[in-house]
Amino acid sequence: MRATSLAGVDLNLLPALDALLTERSVSGAARRCSVGQPAMSGSLARLRAHFDDPLLVRRGRGSTLTPVAEGLVGPVRDAVAGVEAVLGRAVAFDPARTERTFTVATSDYVAVALLRPLLADLAGRAPGVRLRIRPSPAGDDLADVVVRPAEIAREDARRARATLWTDHFRLTADAANAAIDDVDVARFLTMPYATVATPGRTLLERQLAEQGLERRPDVTTEAFAAVPLLLRGTPLVALVPGCLVRALDPHGALRTAAPPIPLRPLAMVMVWDPRLTADPAHAWLREQLLTAGAAIDGGDVGHRRQPFDLPGDPA
Repeated sequence: MRATSLAGVDLNLLPALDALLTERSVSGAARRCSVGQPAMSGSLARLRAHFDDPLLVRRGRGSTLTPVAEGLVGPVRDAVAGVEAVLGRAVAFDPARTERTFTVATSDYVAVALLRPLLADLAGRAPGVRLRIRPSPAGDDLADVVVRPAEIAREDARRARATLWTDHFRLTADAANAAIDDVDVARFLTMPYATVATPGRTLLERQLAEQGLERRPDVTTEAFAAVPLLLRGTPLVALVPGCLVRALDPHGALRTAAPPIPLRPLAMVMVWDPRLTADPAHAWLREQLLTAGAAIDGGDVGHRRQPFDLPGDPA
């Protein structure tokens, strides 16, 4: 990479570089910057010449970052945040007229329970605002906001944070499965069980282990939102956050009960780079997330007893 003075750098390339590092594709970066693909290709060519590195290389059907480009992700994000913090103070943010993409790193549980209702709400009030949802923790460094459990967020003391909502685990099963009513621990440990499989222990598994309990699952999935969907029409049971049950089962195809063991509530927080705190657009995004989080009731979703055929299901 060539050393150069700031005077010889075209700072107009900074947004293009940020978009290319985030999207990892020329077409995606062009959409993000609202320019044509030929213009973004030209910016990439100039950036490659400046850094004396290809930055993006083709791999299969997509592209990947070179080691040099990977090393630029953090510094470029800091630079863009610094520019926005300075210039954004003088620019009023109008959500009704803006064209902007916000990136949220989180789980599919949060995408369904929090972001889906928010997207429906923003469709009329901020039609030009787009949300890009990336998996956490893989997408954390590229996100405007990260939404995760408070127990995990404590591990990163450098970020600002705010609590969005508190949820409670519910013992969940098919609506016809009355066996979960008033079940005790011994019976729970024998029931066919579905859960999420992750590289490490989930927060739920940690709580069970703290009480000397370990469930050998009969079914595992990598998607939190898939667990309640797997229960319908089966003898499986699962411990599912209450608001996820409500979001995916508004008509009562599932049944819930209090868990037979005490479980700590699941507090969900958003975290962000403190340097973005004063940015008007980012402040607006956080306010929307806070409002959406406040609308979530993480308490008892009640017992559901009546089977229900979802739209499109065969009779």
